[in-house]
Amino acid sequence: MWMKLSDNKALPFDQGATSVKAKMTETLLTPKIGYRFVDSKKVKVDALFGFRYWHLGTSFMLQPTQIANGFSQSASWVDGLGGGRIELGLTPKLSAIVAGDAGGGSAKLDYQVAGLLGYKLNRKLVLLVGYRYLAVDYRASGRAGFLYDVAMPGLGLGLTINLK
Repeated sequence: MWMKLSDNKALPFDQGATSVKAKMTETLLTPKIGYRFVDSKKVKVDALFGFRYWHLGTSFMLQPTQIANGFSQSASWVDGLGGGRIELGLTPKLSAIVAGDAGGGSAKLDYQVAGLLGYKLNRKLVLLVGYRYLAVDYRASGRAGFLYDVAMPGLGLGLTINLK
């Protein structure tokens, strides 16, 4: 997952800086491996293990930039994860999936839960649509003030490529 948010706002006074620009970027990578406990035509149950890599960057600039250089900070961390996935075959082409994982390491807590509907486009491709709630509580040790304690709920759209 990659995300970039930014905004410019005018300041309510005319002394020096006239506006402020804030920008945040976030990159997540979550590779996992798993073991399938149940592999029937209608039900599949997987245990999953892996890690989640986070990179977060923020910047805060006063405009015009001649007045001050601004402020920027970034952090990267990795959390180990364990979780599972249950897939129910509703029809030969449609399936319902419930998945989740939780872990920690660098973060105090890192978890997600998701409910998805999958539509099989062909033998190798499955189109997914659903809802995911992702949360993290990261407090950098040794870096006073760097705190990232957020929840990111929302709808999602994805594509699964089956290599087998």
